[in-house]
Amino acid sequence: MGDGSRHATTAVVTAVEPGVGCDRRMKPTRPAEPLDPATLWRSLQQLVARVTEALEGEAAVDDCLDIVVDLLGADRGLVLLEQEDGTTHVINARGARRALAPSEREEVSRTIMRKAIDSDAIVAWSAAEQPLDSASVLSLGIAAALVAPLRARGLPRGVLYVDFRAPTFVLVPAQREFFMAAVLLIAGMADQASMTRVARDRLAAAEGPLTQSTAPRSRASRPAERSC
Repeated sequence: MGDGSRHATTAVVTAVEPGVGCDRRMKPTRPAEPLDPATLWRSLQQLVARVTEALEGEAAVDDCLDIVVDLLGADRGLVLLEQEDGTTHVINARGARRALAPSEREEVSRTIMRKAIDSDAIVAWSAAEQPLDSASVLSLGIAAALVAPLRARGLPRGVLYVDFRAPTFVLVPAQREFFMAAVLLIAGMADQASMTRVARDRLAAAEGPLTQSTAPRSRASRPAERSC
């Protein structure tokens, strides 16, 4: 062979791994070890926390109350949900850009609030126009109040309560109109926050049964696994 043989083209062969690029049926993967109950429970808690954070139900209702209290010049604004026995429970309570103390959360006129619930209508009350012989109104020095039922899916769920303590305060039509619009928005937010609380409570109640049902079984008690 001549010198040209030294410059002959050399064929390069690339080795192809068997099966690569082919449509093969892959065996399903599975965890090497079963998930322990603590891991499952921790993951569920993280899931609820992320959903709650995304919805921000409680914080959103507080923000709405801050806006209502600030614009109306009210002393306090509360969202109360009605219980099965007919009583009401304070869910959100705000003063002037602050959360109300536990004792302050109870300083409301149950008489005016009950009137709104029983009539299923907005109650706009002013001491200057409608004197009310109520112990709570007199002792707390309530000069005016706006109370409206909160409806969710067509059903009454509670009330939005706002009151004013300045002795010379008088409600004007613009304040009533704003309050009526705010009721519609806060009702939806309060309902969403309520459903989030129910989800958290149900998850907490299920912790015991969940950890028991997901406890790892001994290898002898597990059903036999078929190999692929």
